[in-house]
Amino acid sequence: MHQAEWSIGEAAGALAAYCLDRQTSPHGVRDSAKALEDFQSALTRRGVDLRWPTATAVAPGPVGGDTLPS
Repeated sequence: MHQAEWSIGEAAGALAAYCLDRQTSPHGVRDSAKALEDFQSALTRRGVDLRWPTATAVAPGPVGGDTLPS
């Protein structure tokens, strides 16, 4: 499983629990700036990524010292 899929599943489960605790719906969380900020802060405290990770460039060339045959 990829990190993004894991984070989506973790956020969905947390949203369900958040909504049950507050007797609201996912739409209610999205439609309220305060509720959305509160929910996203809770996710951040739990270590859930809220954004795609920043990509890093990889230098061209052999990997691990291996070279490809000519």
